[in-house]
Amino acid sequence: YSLLETACKSNNIYLLRTRSTECPILSLKTDMGFVKKVVKNKTLRYYHNYFAKKEGFKVLHLQENDEIEEYLSAFFNQHIDRWGEKGTPSLFLRQENKDFYLELLHTMSGKKWIIFTAMLAGGSPVAFHFGFLYKNRFFYYKPSFDMARAKHSPGKVLLKELLDFSIRNKLDEFDFLAGAEAYK
Repeated sequence: YSLLETACKSNNIYLLRTRSTECPILSLKTDMGFVKKVVKNKTLRYYHNYFAKKEGFKVLHLQENDEIEEYLSAFFNQHIDRWGEKGTPSLFLRQENKDFYLELLHTMSGKKWIIFTAMLAGGSPVAFHFGFLYKNRFFYYKPSFDMARAKHSPGKVLLKELLDFSIRNKLDEFDFLAGAEAYK
């Protein structure tokens, strides 16, 4: 905003700011010390180890349509359950929203712009994330997790896995997109 404001002032353009939304971004180049400190947090490691010790623990970062489609119904259902617990209806209660995600998948995955993560343990899905990769940036878009395992912070463990993926792949930024939720 400050760059836009400066450009407008220098060109005698009136800028009206009616509202703003925080959009946190981690620079994986300049904030790497902070990012590594976050992913190595003792409490987060405890929760991660809880799931990692479960039989069949694995984290899949998928980009192919057929691999992602295998998990989409479970992702939709998990999201519905998660938001039902919060008293807010999930967008996936509406078929057109499910269709939109399928269209996104079919339109963008061939370009490798979709990254879908499935975290599995104990024979079932623990958490999912539907996000984007573009111009060496990870875009954190739509997470879900199993509410039956909420006391072990699967959402935070998933976020750790996504940050680890971004570090391993030498991405430049991790973009949380809009919102100022505490976990961001």
